[in-house]
Amino acid sequence: MSVSPSNIDTFSLLWWVIGLTLTFILVSVCVYIILVLRRMIRNHHGRYLNRLRQNFDEVMNQALLQKKPIQVLNPEKARPAHISALVGVLLHYFRILDVAGAAGLRELIDRSDLEPYICKSTQKNAGTVGRRMEAMQALSYLTSDRSKDFILAGLEDRNKYIQLTSARCLARRGEIYHLPEIMKIINLAFPDDEKVLTDILYRFGKPALNLIERQVQIAPNAALRAACLKAMVMLMPARTDLVLSHYKNDEDDRVRAATVELAQICKHREDIDFLNSGLRDSSTKVKICSAKLALQAKRVDTLENLFSLSSDPLMWVRYWSIRAIWNMGVNGQKLVRSMASIDNPAGHMAKEVSAECSKGYVSL
Repeated sequence: MSVSPSNIDTFSLLWWVIGLTLTFILVSVCVYIILVLRRMIRNHHGRYLNRLRQNFDEVMNQALLQKKPIQVLNPEKARPAHISALVGVLLHYFRILDVAGAAGLRELIDRSDLEPYICKSTQKNAGTVGRRMEAMQALSYLTSDRSKDFILAGLEDRNKYIQLTSARCLARRGEIYHLPEIMKIINLAFPDDEKVLTDILYRFGKPALNLIERQVQIAPNAALRAACLKAMVMLMPARTDLVLSHYKNDEDDRVRAATVELAQICKHREDIDFLNSGLRDSSTKVKICSAKLALQAKRVDTLENLFSLSSDPLMWVRYWSIRAIWNMGVNGQKLVRSMASIDNPAGHMAKEVSAECSKGYVSL
């Protein structure tokens, strides 16, 4: 009995399909087993780490009450899990203790020689990025030069989040001397997000105001200028010696918006109406910022520019300009109600604002 070539091709194709199906099933089962084992190992490690933290927490609590040194393993022999658990407990206590309690904990760490544990956890081979960041945060509550050196080393790390944590830790310690270096590194790590640097500068507090003001004048790019100016706004200086007119016409709208804000909150040496200038700006960001400031200032001389902005194509510009008009008092509220009777975008927004403010949905 002869077999036709078409039957041979059919059988061959069938075996190929069966083989590929079995291979796919086998690979899928292997991958599933690997994922299950991986999850089991992680869960086991997590439970083990929690037990270690509970043990260290009990030891730490007793040590703080009795003011006795803590007996722990040698840093060279301690396993990463032990060090991670210890660092986590120390950081937790630093965050919940008051000033006197934190001082007592620092003394306990010094007498128990625990600082090497924390310093070791910041190094590149110490574990995950999260563990290294946690250790660096714990070091920020200490005052020794060794702890500062390990924090500073984080600025040179290749991971930008380690650099960010290092900068924040230096800010907590008030290391103003390193502020120019921090600004340069964080700007390179986060070139498009000036808010990250603004937050760090704000953490340094008012003692850093003079240095931040000098950095505005020499900042090589708009992101640095915007971050410094915004930080000054948040720190609310009584006076600034900056020539704000230099930044009023900056090409970057973040700088212009921060300049208008700074001119509103502190004294300066120029007789320029920055608020009305901001309301006439071409940038949406500057217009919204200026309208919010006008809402707080309640200046009648801004009414003309605010009324012009009430017809702006962007909804939020219309909203904040009409809110600012409403906040000027009885006459402003009458104007908003009269605008609400007109069937156009400004009238629709005026109707919404009038309803919101009349019913007390929005606080002024």
